Amino acid sequence: MLRPPAIAFLCALAALLTPASALAKPGHAPCRPGDPSSPTCLAWKAKAVFVADGDTIDARIPGAGVRRIRLTGFNATELRVYSRRASRRRGECRGVEAANTLEHLIRESHWRVRLVAERASSHSGKRLRRSVQVHIGGRWKDVGPTLLAKGLAIWMPNDIESAWTGEYSRIAQRAAADHVGLFDAHGCGPEPDPGARLAVRVNWDADGNDFDNVNGEWIEVRNLDPDHAVSLGHWLVRDSIHRYKLPAWASVPAGGRLRVHTGHGHAAGDDFYFGFARPTFDQKGAGYLFDSKGNARAWMIYPCRFDCTDPLANEVRLDANPYGKDEYVDIRNVSGSRVDLSGYVLALPWENRELDAGAYLEPGEVMRFDMQGDPSQSTRLRRYFGYPQYRLADRGQRVRLMSYHDIQVACTAWGDDRC
Repeated sequence: MLRPPAIAFLCALAALLTPASALAKPGHAPCRPGDPSSPTCLAWKAKAVFVADGDTIDARIPGAGVRRIRLTGFNATELRVYSRRASRRRGECRGVEAANTLEHLIRESHWRVRLVAERASSHSGKRLRRSVQVHIGGRWKDVGPTLLAKGLAIWMPNDIESAWTGEYSRIAQRAAADHVGLFDAHGCGPEPDPGARLAVRVNWDADGNDFDNVNGEWIEVRNLDPDHAVSLGHWLVRDSIHRYKLPAWASVPAGGRLRVHTGHGHAAGDDFYFGFARPTFDQKGAGYLFDSKGNARAWMIYPCRFDCTDPLANEVRLDANPYGKDEYVDIRNVSGSRVDLSGYVLALPWENRELDAGAYLEPGEVMRFDMQGDPSQSTRLRRYFGYPQYRLADRGQRVRLMSYHDIQVACTAWGDDRC
């Protein structure tokens, strides 16, 4: 005969293994409470029973028992010690603060929560994926914006549960611009190499077919200081989910860069590899550089949704000729001073082309990109792509010049397309 503790254990286990389809029939509620433009989501009333960390809780759902819930749209740093007592929690930079903030919100709601999703089947591994809302001051409130605005978590896009993507991204970008929480360069201890000037760029669209060129996706760390190298030993390069810990000998040279590629390879020099077999990055996401103390030192969150300006805006103009055998795109400097184009991207309809180090235009100069021609004959102002066939559609397309942080600087379009 089973003892009562064993029976209780089996009941809890059965609840955890209950499929999402077996949950009690949900109601409906705004995905983003208080936002008049919010779509309507499925909603389950529940009782939170444990805060595991800043993005995971256990909740008792009527008809399904206690289930583990992975919060939608953001990722908090990890805990090493989990506890019901805040004073006993230990973890990575801002991890304890994120868990304590989430628990505080849930306590204010007297542990009553509303679990919200666009699809009942949404999950992360064995965990249900839900947005968590708390009832405070007579109103339901989403906990995600609070954690993101304080910089206690990083934005994590989700194509399945997309109702929160744009708003969460904007809040996260503002927190980064305000240098709060994780984005405070010395918030988790004295930062290594405090004078370092670093930037991050994510190349989410590899040249050609992404599946044939997995290593064409990368997160790049650039050293903006032309005189001093920066040691990056044991620093983290990551996106919203995946991490790569740089080896002790890693460094980025003065004025140089290093890249962590998506695919497989042997780490050497300034090239490192996540080790994935397929493309990982998407049209929306982020790349971060965290130092050995856990402080975010550089990042790129894209597409831009906050303070989306670039110094080259209105300084350059794009023109294109899609007709006949002489297909080309021109970048023209319409300012009164030299413009530095290195690191900017010419976004063609079928692929992106990065402008190399040293690319620049003096006032009035034009850089022409011929779709055909011999690439070996390229010069500073005349570049040949070497396509064997016509590439610009007469009926209509657009070409854009994009910044290092995926901000549109200039655009030209023709036919039935628009900028």
